[in-house]
Formats: sequence, structure tokens, C-alpha cells
Amino acid sequence: MGYQSGGDIVVGRPMGAGCPVQHVLRVIDASPPVSGVITTHVVGPQFSRGQAYKDIEAYHITGFEGMARTVNHAPVFGKRQKFLPGGFCMMYLGHTGVVNMILNKSSGTQIRVEDIRL
Repeated sequence: MGYQSGGDIVVGRPMGAGCPVQHVLRVIDASPPVSGVITTHVVGPQFSRGQAYKDIEAYHITGFEGMARTVNHAPVFGKRQKFLPGGFCMMYLGHTGVVNMILNKSSGTQIRVEDIRL
């Protein structure tokens, strides 16, 4: 099953992180089919209403990347830290991940966290 970069809507449940909620994602980039890696943006169920989508059933999260707003502790490279995803968790659960990128930009702090756990 191929995906169109910058357009396809996919739905599925993130495995490994322990989340029982189905997520709705928009494909940003799709690597060659051999690797099966797709880069997505979480858009939520309302975004996808009335649009065609592909059900991937289950997927593994490699990492989250985006702009961070410091609430309690600033991100520290190499440290496992608590965070709440930007769209907020539908189950109101805090997540943890290892910070492996911190970029201070004029628009704010961009970070990447991997090894996501609930």
C-alpha cells in the first residue's frame, strides 16, 4: 500500500507505546515502500470527516518532533522527560521520551523525543 506525501489520511493505533486510542494522521512524507517509514502529523478525527483514508490498523512511533513550550522543566538533551503531545492526549496521559534534538529558533524551541512511553 503506497502513501502520497503531503496528502493521504491514515488511521491506526500506536503499538508499543501502550495507547488504546486510534489516531488520525496526515502523511507528510513517505519513504520507499521497503522501509515502511512514513512521517505524519496528528490531525484528529474531525479533520478527516468526509475524506478518504487508509486504515493501517497498527503502527510504531519512532519519535515526536515539534515546537515545545516549557511548563516545568526545559528539555535536556539525552534525558528522559515527561511531555504532553501538542494536540493533547485524549486519555489525558502524560508521555515520556528521550530528548535527542534541541534547536533554539527565533520561533521557539524545536525538539525531537524518541522511545515514547505512556
